[in-house]
Formats: sequence, structure tokens, C-alpha cells
Amino acid sequence: MLCLSCVKTNPPSTDNGNNNNNGAGNNDNNPPIAITAIGSPAGNPVSKSIGPAGGSLKSDDGMVEISIPAGALSSNTEIKIQPVTNEAPGGVGLSYDFLPNGTIFSKPATITFHYNEDELNNDPVFLCLAYQDSIHAWRADPEHQYLDSTAKTLSLDVSHFTRYTTIDAGFKLSADPKEVKGNNTSRIQVWEILSQDNRVTTSTSVPSKYVDSWTVDFSPGGNNTVGKIVGTGSDVTYQAPEHVDVARTVKITAHIKVKLTIYFQGSRIDLPNGWNESCEIKLLPEISEYKYHITIKAVDKTISPWFGGPEQGQPVYNDNASFDLNIQLKGKLITYDTSNLINAPPSCNPPAYSYGGMSFLYIPDDFGIINIVDIKIRGVELGDDSIVHFDLVHKDATAWGFKSTVDADGSKAGGQEPLKLGGTTGFPQWVEVDLKRKDTYIDPSTPAWGIPDSEYITVTISPK
Repeated sequence: MLCLSCVKTNPPSTDNGNNNNNGAGNNDNNPPIAITAIGSPAGNPVSKSIGPAGGSLKSDDGMVEISIPAGALSSNTEIKIQPVTNEAPGGVGLSYDFLPNGTIFSKPATITFHYNEDELNNDPVFLCLAYQDSIHAWRADPEHQYLDSTAKTLSLDVSHFTRYTTIDAGFKLSADPKEVKGNNTSRIQVWEILSQDNRVTTSTSVPSKYVDSWTVDFSPGGNNTVGKIVGTGSDVTYQAPEHVDVARTVKITAHIKVKLTIYFQGSRIDLPNGWNESCEIKLLPEISEYKYHITIKAVDKTISPWFGGPEQGQPVYNDNASFDLNIQLKGKLITYDTSNLINAPPSCNPPAYSYGGMSFLYIPDDFGIINIVDIKIRGVELGDDSIVHFDLVHKDATAWGFKSTVDADGSKAGGQEPLKLGGTTGFPQWVEVDLKRKDTYIDPSTPAWGIPDSEYITVTISPK
């Protein structure tokens, strides 16, 4: 059996050894006993007729059971367990109404609750098996309950039926909000729920004089890396670090100057060094989102043999691609995704041309010199220039082909077949996005190609 009581040591304790307190005994605060409404039905009831021979009954959800010994009942009685909503302060899970209410046992019956540690704010030693009396006040008897931390059960011998539940007594740290971004704040308060002199009290703030120190991730008062505690006492402010690059959790701990008393199988053990209570705050990186539409265009006016001459309407090669780019910045860490990648087929306009006894015929291919299949970021941490570099991966990119002939006799004068560039080669090889720019602009990092204004590739970056 592990039961816990606490008495403040500053000012000096007035505990004379007769108080049975589970949670934080607060002699100078003396919060009122908790009186609440009766819970509403919240599950399927179970029932069973149990008589003088005794018997047992388990709730429909398997979380609570009653064991009635032989001789506890004088006649057959329809025993019923009805789950109800938990109105008790610090209540864990549901409450259970044991019926018929007011049933008195000649011998104590044993009520056993099962608990799940994931539902608890505190160590299981703070658990109390509480019951609601005739005026709807909550009471407990921590000195006589039995905690089995291996089976994860809490039991108490009872003399009568009413509504029973488990409460998470003791200290609790609240954080509002529980998630903060860089340089933001959260209010941290220390609360207590008492089980004192068989009374379960309302949740109240711990007086500031009983909280003498704070740590953040075990650093006294915190620091610039994990954040800092501003203020003293039981109501303070957590100031997050200025920059949060990745999501992470910090542990905030208050040291509470109390004397703890643990009841273990009927023996009282005093622990004079106080209690550390903790909560966690999740630090969230600032997420900035940048959306772009990227357009890539290749133009070559030198494709025909008449380039540079006075002829009008000469063939011009065109190829283009486009995609949408979404960049997310968490602190300085970059994530991204792409969508709507389109590789348009290349073209030549006009595809055929004749002049001065010569003819030109463009040979089409499926890919062109731009055939992007993937966009890969070059580095995942943003530099001081706020420029993000992406490498463009091409596949089957192909240089154009053409035939040129002499009209007079139809003989072949020259030309070339479409030629695959090989590997991941294509044009361009990269794109650089400047996060500082909000206007549509031409990527200045695209290398010059061929004769200015005649052979060129442009990458247009348009914020969305």
C-alpha cells in the first residue's frame, strides 16, 4: 500500500502526526471539501444477485470490480455497477455508482479499480480511491487503501455502497499554452488537490511561498537554449528561446517545499526533502511558407542554316517545362514539395522552310532538351543569402534533329538526327529561388547559353 500525504514546512509544520493527507496538505490555505453533482450514466450497467455466500461482480468495461465476502449480506441482493461521468476533482476515468445505494455490509467488501499510467498526471502513489457521500461531498481514506503497482490496481475495503472513483491527488503543473513558438511565452502554475482528514478538496493554487525554485531541462531558471522562467513562486512565465529550428519538448520542473508522508502497508514514512513536479511544453518552429510557379523556356534561333541572314520567318526551336514549388521554412530548416510538373513536347516553328534553293526540315522528338523528372534540394539549411538551390534531374533529354537539302536535285546537303544527351543531363541543370523576393523575376543564376538573344534559356520564378 502506497499512500501519500504532504504538509508544508515553511512556515514550520503544525502536523502532529494525526493528519492523513494524500496529495499536498495545505494547513494555511485549507481549501474547502469538494462537493459536486452526481455523475450521469456513461456506459452499460451490469448486475448480479449476490447473497450470504458472497460473490463478485466486474463492471462492463473491466475497470472496476467488487468482491463481497461470505456473511457480508444477510439476504440475496441485486448488486449493480453503473458507470457514470467523473465529477470528482482530479478524477481519472469514470466514476461508478454501486447499487443499491446505502447498502450496508456486515463485513467489509473490497472495491478494486484498475488504472492506466498513461492517464495519470502524477506517480501512481498519488492515486486515491474516493467516494461521494450523502451530501455529494468527496471523501477518501488513503491510509487504508492498497496500491498494487505491478497489477496496476487500487483497492479499498468499504462498509457501504455509494459512488466511487479514483482521483489523481497531489501536485500538478498547468501550462497555458502547452505549445509555443520561438520567443513566445506560456503561463505556468502549480496546483494541488488534497486528500486531507478524509476530505477531498477542490483544486487550488499552491501558495507561492512553498515553491522555491524552477528548472528548465534541469537547468536552474533555464537558459537561452531551452528557454527561461520569468518570475518566482507558484505562478510564473516560461519564455521560449528566441529561435526554434526544430520541434522539440522541454521539461519544466518546480520544487515544492513540503514534507511528504508515504504510507506503505500501514507504516508511515516521512520524506522531508520536498517534491519536484514537472510538465512539458512543446516548442514549435516558426513555419514560413513560400509558394512559386516555375516556368522554364528554351529558345534557339540558330537551328536553321540561314541564321544571321536577312531571311524572314526562319525556323525557331522552342521547348518548355513548368512546375509548382512549395517551400516551408522551420527556423532555418527547409522542407519542400513539388507538384504539377509538366514537360511540354518541343517544337519548331515553322517546322519546314525553304530559301535560295535550300530546304530545312525539323525532325521532331518526344522529349526536347528539357525533360525534368525530379527536383532535388541541394542543402536543407537556409544560408544568410536566403537563396534555396534546387538541382533539376532530367531523363532522355534530346537535342533537336533536322535535314537540309538542295531543291534542284533533292540531294542531301546535311543535317543531324535527334541526339539523346545521356544520363541526367538536360537544360537547365539547376534553379535558385530567392526567398527575399516577392516579385516575379528571371533566375539570374541560369548560365548564358550560345548567342545572346538567339540561344537562351530563361527560368521565370513567380510567387503565388
